[in-house]
Amino acid sequence: MRPFRQDVTGVIDANGNASMSVKLPGTGEWHALKVSLSTSGPAEWAILVSGTAITYGRGRRVTLGPELIQDGETVAITVTGGPPAATIIGAVTGKSGTPDEILLSYVPQPNTIAVDTASTAIVLQRIPVAAGGNANVAISVPTGTVAVGWQLDALVGDGQGPLAVSFTGIQSGDLVGSWAFPFSGQALFAVPLGPADTSIRVSVTARGASACAIYVLAWSAAPAAPLPTTVEASTGAELLAVSEALATPAPWQAAASSATTRVAPGALNTDFTIVPGVAGQTIYLHDVEVNTNAGATWEVDLWDGPSAGGAKVADFFVVFVTAVGAGPPVSWDGRGRPLTAGNALVGTLVTGPAGSTIFGTYGFTRQ
Repeated sequence: MRPFRQDVTGVIDANGNASMSVKLPGTGEWHALKVSLSTSGPAEWAILVSGTAITYGRGRRVTLGPELIQDGETVAITVTGGPPAATIIGAVTGKSGTPDEILLSYVPQPNTIAVDTASTAIVLQRIPVAAGGNANVAISVPTGTVAVGWQLDALVGDGQGPLAVSFTGIQSGDLVGSWAFPFSGQALFAVPLGPADTSIRVSVTARGASACAIYVLAWSAAPAAPLPTTVEASTGAELLAVSEALATPAPWQAAASSATTRVAPGALNTDFTIVPGVAGQTIYLHDVEVNTNAGATWEVDLWDGPSAGGAKVADFFVVFVTAVGAGPPVSWDGRGRPLTAGNALVGTLVTGPAGSTIFGTYGFTRQ
């Protein structure tokens, strides 16, 4: 038996999500492993063994396990509802040995769930608004929610925020909270939500000078520190229908549409449009599958807008030792990865015989 240690690092994406794989040695050994993780704000954590979640945690800092891992199983760590663009650090520690050694020494422990549950927030939805525009969105809140709020996406527009934001309880009709520009550098806001309201209507008005976006948040326990808000009494001026369809997933949670390609772009590195861009709307990528009829080594790249000066989203690369005709497709889960607002999803054939046909299916949501 020997000790095991592997450091874990990652970055949470703009939607509050992250996924990290733990590389286990291919030595035929079993493992008893504990995972310790931290980030800069509240988050939901899960440990997946061979794709199945076996342990959950909640908080800025968690210690999960020990978990019993057999030879050949895969281990991944996922984050949801975390602070966008925050860094994740931690380590996987434990011991490796023969199955008999690990089974004799393995002692399951109760899961402590979290170090700091008092201020754990989850991201319900991201709402982008074009300059001078307005969005009104109905959102269901999880059972047990006691507070709702929002966080500014400072990477959109000039980073100064919208002109106005308001939350209204759909069941009660009460104005839960309202906020108006300027925000004096504050980027996170929260207000209590009464038990009568199981859904809220969020109104966001952008300033004429800049687009904006916010993340709508929910807390199952009171935020750790009071956050300044402007709360007004309900005027009763807005009547809201409770029968609205509120079960629609957020665009980063599931694909609402799909696009297919069967295109021969000709010369290498020639752009072809997969999903056209729409001004003020964002494309969120989900399940993608790509193949070609190259019959030889090929690479297809996906781009956030035109490839010239654009950001590469993913590349699909297949190496053929011997030409054998069409090979198997290559799959990728975008996990709701957003493109730049207004940009199209673009593809290029980077490597392979010029004139090859590219086949693809692309799950996406545009909002």
